[in-house]
Amino acid sequence: RAYEAPEVLHLSFLYRKLSGESFKSLSSFLDSCVIVYPDYPVFVLDRAVLFAENKKFRQSRHIFMNILQTDTFYYDAIYAFARYFRSHRDEKFVFDYFDKYFSGVDPDSRQLVLTRMIRANNVVFDSYLSDRLTDFANRDIFSESFFDAAFDFYWRRNQMERLIVLGQRFVNLYPDNVSAWGRYILPLFVLGKFNTLDSILTYRPQAFNSPFAMYVAGMIYYRRNDYIRSRDYFVRCLNVEGNFGYKPVAVNLLADYYYRN
Repeated sequence: RAYEAPEVLHLSFLYRKLSGESFKSLSSFLDSCVIVYPDYPVFVLDRAVLFAENKKFRQSRHIFMNILQTDTFYYDAIYAFARYFRSHRDEKFVFDYFDKYFSGVDPDSRQLVLTRMIRANNVVFDSYLSDRLTDFANRDIFSESFFDAAFDFYWRRNQMERLIVLGQRFVNLYPDNVSAWGRYILPLFVLGKFNTLDSILTYRPQAFNSPFAMYVAGMIYYRRNDYIRSRDYFVRCLNVEGNFGYKPVAVNLLADYYYRN
């Protein structure tokens, strides 16, 4: 019907597509929607995706470019484009698209989009973030939610050195954030950077107030053969409510201390 709201028509299209309606019928339906609502860009994006899903990539690329080469930033469109087009040329287009957007936007908006990109599980987005995320983190005063997302991104990829750079930046911005110190300590511990951990323990012992950091402090003193302090940190670690992966190790090392003494 000509006067139905565009949102209703969009839901109708999605339902018809999930129901297995033919490409020709769906394409005709979208053509009608675009004519009736030329200023509702969702229908144009639906057409681009529909063509790509049916391997009509030349037509799909043409529609995507009409959407993306406007002055309006369109996250959903660049996300869909990156799903279907992954050549070197297409990847460069996505990179340039985000570079242009991020260069002219405020830090809060930049971090919101970056966080969406991190959580999108998009191969092209991940390639972009691997190349540029640390630079963005060093440029802005970022929020804890952005730090959480960026930490998870690098942790899943076992990029410990970048985690250290990210953690150092965050604890410099928020020196009283115990949770951030705990995650900064984690990659240092994984890479065996005990000299750095020793330094943190000496000059900022309050950084070791999270359960994992207490365990690390216990390990540091254990390596120094300072078993009394090691014991105290392990006991504090074990007294924290709940379970986490290092508690059994702390129990074993505490048992070793009692056996030695």
